[in-house]
Amino acid sequence: MVRSLAWGVMIFFGFQSAMFYFFLTWLAAIHTYHGFSAVTAGLGVGIYQATGIAAMLLISRILQKARDHRLVVGVTGAGMAVGSLGMVLLPELMLLWAVVSGFFSASSLLLALTMISLRAEGPQQAGELSGMAQGVGYIIGGTAPLAAGYLFQVSGTWTVPLVLSLGVIAVYTAMGMWTGRDVGLFGEGVSR
Repeated sequence: MVRSLAWGVMIFFGFQSAMFYFFLTWLAAIHTYHGFSAVTAGLGVGIYQATGIAAMLLISRILQKARDHRLVVGVTGAGMAVGSLGMVLLPELMLLWAVVSGFFSASSLLLALTMISLRAEGPQQAGELSGMAQGVGYIIGGTAPLAAGYLFQVSGTWTVPLVLSLGVIAVYTAMGMWTGRDVGLFGEGVSR
């Protein structure tokens, strides 16, 4: 249980990080690809980041009250999927998709950090899990912009990376559903 739950937290952290960095890096380019001006593209990235602040304030209150985080995981995963799909299917609403993606991306980050602290059973274990999840997770996250840029270059469209991002979202949502249960690394309920 210890190793598998720790790996699940790491995969959740890494894949949610991948989505954050994908949008942070390429959201402006996705805007301009769909005919928006550079100014509007910059506004979209600013909205993506600013919406995250509101998400952190709201989601932190919800996470403090819940022992089982699977509902929050499901909602954030669905929200990210809506943002990605919206950019493909209704690109004329890019600023709306920036709001949606920014809100749920920040929610996922807070959820990932919360999982690290709540699934560990003590300060030493929290440090070890944090080092694993963030160390490997940010490497995973850092590869997403490179992969997305390559896919755009090869395909000539942002549709391919955006559709494939649904797979990334599905993986981190599945891992989050598993690691979001009220369980610690040793299989006992999370105490607060």
